[in-house]
Amino acid sequence: MTKIDCPVCTTLIRVSGVNLGQKGRCEKCNSKFIVPEHAGEEVEILERGKLPMKAIDCPVCSTMVKVSWGNIGEKGRCGSCNSKFIVPLRPGEEVELLERGVISGGKMRRNPVVKPAIKATRGTALSPKTGKQSTAKAPVKEMATTAGLPATEAKQAEDAGVTGKFKTTSTSPGLRVRSSEAKATSPAVAIGIVCGCVLLVISVLLFTGGEGDDRAKNTSKDSAVVEVEKPINTQPGEVKNLPEPEPEQPVFPGSVAHFDKVIHPLLNRYCIDCHDGVSEEGGVNMERFGSEREALSDPDMWELAADLLEMGEMPPRNKRRQPTAGERKQIIAWINTVSERWDAGALGRDPGRTTIRRLNKNEYNYTVRDLFGFQIRPADDFPEDGGGEAGFDNNADALFLPPLLMENYVESAGVIVHAVYRNQALYTKYLFTFPAGEVKPDEAARQVLSRWASKAYRRPAGQGEVERLVKIFRIGIEKKKQNYREAMKLPLLAILISPNFLYRAENIRPGKEIYRVDDFDLASRLSYFIWSSMPDSELFTLAGEGRLGEPEVLQAQVKRMLSDEKAKSLSMHFAGQWFKWEELRSRTNPDREKFPVFDFELRVSLYRESSLFFENMVRENRSILDLIDSDYTYLNPRLGRHYGIEGVSGSGFRKVALKDPNRGGVIGMGSVLSATSLPLRTSPSVRGAYVLTELLGTPPPAPPMDVPQLPEDDRQLKAASFRQELIDHRFIPACKACHERIDPIGFGLENFDAIGRWRTSHNGRPLDTSGELPDGTSFSSPESLKKILMGKRDLFTRNMVEKTLSYALGRELSPYDRQTVKAITNKVIAGSFKAHVLFSEVVGSFPFLHCRGDSYAPH
Repeated sequence: MTKIDCPVCTTLIRVSGVNLGQKGRCEKCNSKFIVPEHAGEEVEILERGKLPMKAIDCPVCSTMVKVSWGNIGEKGRCGSCNSKFIVPLRPGEEVELLERGVISGGKMRRNPVVKPAIKATRGTALSPKTGKQSTAKAPVKEMATTAGLPATEAKQAEDAGVTGKFKTTSTSPGLRVRSSEAKATSPAVAIGIVCGCVLLVISVLLFTGGEGDDRAKNTSKDSAVVEVEKPINTQPGEVKNLPEPEPEQPVFPGSVAHFDKVIHPLLNRYCIDCHDGVSEEGGVNMERFGSEREALSDPDMWELAADLLEMGEMPPRNKRRQPTAGERKQIIAWINTVSERWDAGALGRDPGRTTIRRLNKNEYNYTVRDLFGFQIRPADDFPEDGGGEAGFDNNADALFLPPLLMENYVESAGVIVHAVYRNQALYTKYLFTFPAGEVKPDEAARQVLSRWASKAYRRPAGQGEVERLVKIFRIGIEKKKQNYREAMKLPLLAILISPNFLYRAENIRPGKEIYRVDDFDLASRLSYFIWSSMPDSELFTLAGEGRLGEPEVLQAQVKRMLSDEKAKSLSMHFAGQWFKWEELRSRTNPDREKFPVFDFELRVSLYRESSLFFENMVRENRSILDLIDSDYTYLNPRLGRHYGIEGVSGSGFRKVALKDPNRGGVIGMGSVLSATSLPLRTSPSVRGAYVLTELLGTPPPAPPMDVPQLPEDDRQLKAASFRQELIDHRFIPACKACHERIDPIGFGLENFDAIGRWRTSHNGRPLDTSGELPDGTSFSSPESLKKILMGKRDLFTRNMVEKTLSYALGRELSPYDRQTVKAITNKVIAGSFKAHVLFSEVVGSFPFLHCRGDSYAPH
């Protein structure tokens, strides 16, 4: 025989060997579970039963207080002395006193009439902060008192199987249940208490006229409340055939009832103290999740919560109240259903709102280049563009128009017009029609402006729009007495400062329907995604013919555009911002005194290596997994010397085979290693967070604001090594949870110094680069870390799909995009992770090809 605890009510259950691995049921709460095969294994819950009432002792006046299972772990009050306390989670645990009450007359009343100890009933998660309660009713079961009986009656009770330390009357060798122990008293004390109870009952009856039976059932401490147990009639080897009464209303993990009856009470019990509307620790407010519909709105937050629950980091380990293993499984199972429902599109579809979006700095420069055909970068001096939460500077919600930028646009337009008129080829290209013969000045101007306005606006210019430009032309002719050539400058200037040029405004239809974008808007979406610039003549022609939206035509254009030289914008602005090598242009600044070799030439070389790597991965349609690990890179002689790679000759960059397996992939590139370091030292924490966030898409929580910082210079350490300094830092409770996830990964990259050079020692001490992930996987080098990451290729692929789709749409993704992300991820995996499959599927996706009316609501 062996013993296990019921995973729901903690009742002790005796199990015979024939029941191991079989299905069992607790007689006390009707919970169903699998009997573990080995001692110490976790009991797997199949169905949670209903816990009965239990009793606890008031920590002040010792009055016994009845408690329903929904109040476990919540705030309670003694009806005798008004003391407030926390109901313990387990039998025998100490009751935590919150507020000491006043005992009547300064003395403890032996037999008080106990008021309701807990205002809430079963299913209620009574929050100390909110006080909100559920309306569900507590289970009512037959109760009996035994602990205070005379010796003879106690003996009879013991024979019947109900004693101070009671057990069931089952004689079956199968499952036998022993409930929590109740305190027994001596016969003398018991007789006195019984007499007191009799007097109390008589007084109540006299006061109520014999109608107060229910109120008289309240008992004192010495009237132990226990549940009358029924025997389990189980034969050896028949645990799976135990009688299993069906619940009245089945509750499934993905149902509203399951959230209301199970998940919401658990959240209130374990989470609401820290994650309420006032504290919002970690930026999370769970008070807003009053219903399942509200909770479903943030699946990304729930997935992070599931990770922390699985690691045992939430609730924090220093919290007294902790969910059981079964309760953790219940919450995680429900979170999984949230993700599955969003991924399956069960909660509706929404292509997302279409926000009018201005051209960012890079798009402005490239559009001017392709509009006129000359190399000029007037936007380089514009204010920097923000990236928003999506992390890309083409995010429509972050592209504001400050007054200074409007001045820049006007000044830039003047520079462009002046450059056009100074260049004879451009001047001839722009003024392709002059007044002559029957062609009057207005008509010549109309032909020129109609063509250039359509190109600049990236769609056919309307008649009214052209006529307004012609009117501006007439002002120069009639009022300023300018000739045709000079008068055509002002309307060109007007085109370049028009919102139709500066903004990408799409044709939005009013109403509640979803519709396909028109072909001209599709051409702009496509060109600004792959080229960061305006559509070329081929895209304009296909859009004008209404053929661009045809699947075969569209996919052929994607392939053509990815092989074009202009597609390098993806490596510079999409991958550069995602993988952080774009920061070499501004933010990455290693200390010149400590790293004198990091000059401008090395900075440019590091940037070129990364951008060429991504550019050729796309052009050659290689696997996107090369970003995790590859056996090649692009080097010039300067970078070859920096990495210690021999045989790199010539004046430019070329593809070089890597013999060192530690160097391939983005985490072996000096650009990334420099961007994830501090000016004076490496940062394992930053590098670890980089891998989790940028490669796997599983970012750690943001650090608290008041955490003490580590030394900026690794020569000023207090500990024997920087690794030991970080380990000591982890003992700070606010830091422990995150650093246990990110530091081991960063330690695995410590062979690379702050500018990407290989090293085996630091400050005269050998480096310890071993690490262990939360799941127990260990590694000791960048090579072994990359093997672990390759084992998570599906997670990396999904993250890359999310990044690519967000960049293509110019907005942050919403839960409604998860169905699209899931579908594209499956296609990329099935397509051997080829780069062209990724970009083609993004372009052919539902949100890329569709818009919605302003009044549309997902359903």
